[in-house]
Amino acid sequence: MKKLNLCILVLALVMMNVLFSDVRHLIVMPEGFTEQAEELADYFEEEYGIERELHEIGAIIEGTDDPAEALHDYLETYFSQPEVDMTGSSVLLLGSGTQDWWNGSERNLIPVFLVNNFISDAGFVNFDGISGAEVAIGRIPAVNDEELTTYLDNYYSYLEGENAGLWQRKLLITADDEIRNNQIEGAEPNSQMNHSVRGDYLANSITSNYISQKVYGIDFEADINGEKPEARQAIIESLNNGMNLWCYTGQGSMYTLGDEDYFRLEDIALLTNESQRGFMFTATCYTGNFGQGYECMGEALLFNESGGIIGGILPSAVTTASSNNLFGCNLLPLLYDEGMSWGEALMVSQVESGASIMNSLKYNLLGDPLGKINSGICGALSLDPEVSVIIPGEETLLGWNCGTGYQEVLFGVQEASHYIEYTNTLEGITYNYSGYRPGEIVYIEVADVIDDRAEIEAILPLEAETGDDGRILCNTQNITGNTEFWFSSEIQIGESGNSGDEIPSKNKLSNYPNPFNPTTTIRYYLPEGGNCELSIYNIKGGLVKKLVNGSESEGWHEHVWDGRDQSGRSTSSGIYIIKLASEDQSLSRKISLIK
Repeated sequence: MKKLNLCILVLALVMMNVLFSDVRHLIVMPEGFTEQAEELADYFEEEYGIERELHEIGAIIEGTDDPAEALHDYLETYFSQPEVDMTGSSVLLLGSGTQDWWNGSERNLIPVFLVNNFISDAGFVNFDGISGAEVAIGRIPAVNDEELTTYLDNYYSYLEGENAGLWQRKLLITADDEIRNNQIEGAEPNSQMNHSVRGDYLANSITSNYISQKVYGIDFEADINGEKPEARQAIIESLNNGMNLWCYTGQGSMYTLGDEDYFRLEDIALLTNESQRGFMFTATCYTGNFGQGYECMGEALLFNESGGIIGGILPSAVTTASSNNLFGCNLLPLLYDEGMSWGEALMVSQVESGASIMNSLKYNLLGDPLGKINSGICGALSLDPEVSVIIPGEETLLGWNCGTGYQEVLFGVQEASHYIEYTNTLEGITYNYSGYRPGEIVYIEVADVIDDRAEIEAILPLEAETGDDGRILCNTQNITGNTEFWFSSEIQIGESGNSGDEIPSKNKLSNYPNPFNPTTTIRYYLPEGGNCELSIYNIKGGLVKKLVNGSESEGWHEHVWDGRDQSGRSTSSGIYIIKLASEDQSLSRKISLIK
């Protein structure tokens, strides 16, 4: 009986530890950053009810020969306490560091952890020696008070949405071209080095509504030095106009994006988006290599006063393109669609993306692990009267019964996307790419809300791109100060090009409805009869279902996809790609399954 009572007591104590265990949020900082750390902790407690503990690095590593290992052991001991729940906890490293702690550099404020000779803050919170980080971790690699204070001011402003606007729903995708060392790389669309296709995968991985812009190297001519200054200027202009998420895929280093220098360290001084800093992800090499004793690109973007980024998930070493893309396609939906914190999204993607874990550990968070992308609230827009077609040059009534709590509404109209075909042959190797470039916002007007309704008479410019995937959007703030975005379903810009009497000269591809549930009708035109493939792919390029594989006649064709894969299993909600391939042309189109 005594043994039974003892077992019950032990079990009760274990259960109490489980019931009363809680998450912990640590800030590890040097003594000189105590004031800013206290301010950050107070802010999160007042705004979000989150308590953050301060731990001074000097006390942790005092008397040790290996500061990095001492910090690792300290964190392991702390998070091993039975009352501490690692799930949901976080560690913020407040300060820069270098690989040589004993070199006397002013940058040695917080140690860096090396995994196989590359910098990985995840090593500080990898306690089993097998997986990746077991606690969300990030670093604000400030060198001095001025850098840290300026950054935190920008960070508070971002979290509070002080400069809210349309830019919060804007995404910039930049991709390297096909030339490296005067040779073609990534000739095949399924090649890991086809950066344009990989850029499309990243863009398509996000399922929620956003306004995307693509700056791809293949769209610009090189100068006599092999550089593409027009691409560089397009990137700078896009960032200065405000982008809440900036992704790059291709070659890179600590100082530049792309062999053609699409964006260089010195270009950061040209950024003026101080009040519209977004988040950055680079599927490349070295842009986040912060432990070298001098600024890498990620640090420079983080601390540049006139403009840059508010945070980034960036690599510290050489990486592989295929793993980068798997990692990025898992990371971006977590950040943007699910609103996961930066630190948790990084931790989850390092383990669950299917990419090489060693490659994923090369990515570090430059920013607060509790930070989140502030993209406002998004919903579906129902216009009154309904609008399905807008003819450029003609007046169209856009009316929205928005309800109470609004004073004014910004109406925007996005033109249709346009199709790109690109071919380049060099020394017998041919590079082919085809895809869509998203339409731009070609009309913006602000309307007052009267009797819970906002309306305008919109006139699109005559040069607006026509097609069946234009959109109408509204942007407003409610009485609580929250920013809201409302997107319509896809609409026709210009006269419909899918009438039965039309005889196009090239392949055509469309579907309706889009988004859809559970079925969508895919309509396409073949100018000549012959072999044809119509397939559905997921955002990672995996085949979901082949709808057509054989000879088809000239003319219009329709097929229904019921949202099932090749084995007849129902697919999950998300973004899919329709691909139409004939003997001489190929087309692809993004579609959304929403359940």
